[in-house]
Amino acid sequence: MNTAAENLTGWKLNEVVGEDLLNVFRTKDKFAKSSSINPVDQILKNKITAVLKYHATLISREGKELPIEESASPIKDELGNTVGVVLVFQDVSERKRVHEALKTSQDYAQSIIDSSMDMVVAVDLERHIIEFNKAAERTFGYKKEEVIGKHINILYNDPKQGYALISKLMS
Repeated sequence: MNTAAENLTGWKLNEVVGEDLLNVFRTKDKFAKSSSINPVDQILKNKITAVLKYHATLISREGKELPIEESASPIKDELGNTVGVVLVFQDVSERKRVHEALKTSQDYAQSIIDSSMDMVVAVDLERHIIEFNKAAERTFGYKKEEVIGKHINILYNDPKQGYALISKLMS
């Protein structure tokens, strides 16, 4: 048990030697029915090389909950026999917070685009439509789902007209 593990769990190495893993490393999985699953038992029982969890929560000694990513892998001797298991976990609180802030920002930007009275049609470098708001739906008569991923020329009766407009906008 290293210093980072001590800080996250709230336990010191000298306090946990000989303790049951589940008393020290208490986790719950967002998608699992039971609260704590012993990753060491999973490795030893299933003879798998790693268990990865991206939706786990570590419950510290004080009851504080931290989102973590965890993995467990067997330690093998020179003959290939499993002689132990290494458990690695990382606090992903900051990553989760940044992800949630980004999602909020993206949702806000999308709501502005969707509610704009002006037509918004965005294309990628290959001129495939990547955004198409309600005003564009009313103007062109297509639903967003019908045009996303399609070339912008779908919006013009005469593809030459589309190319001319694009050329004019690019100059």
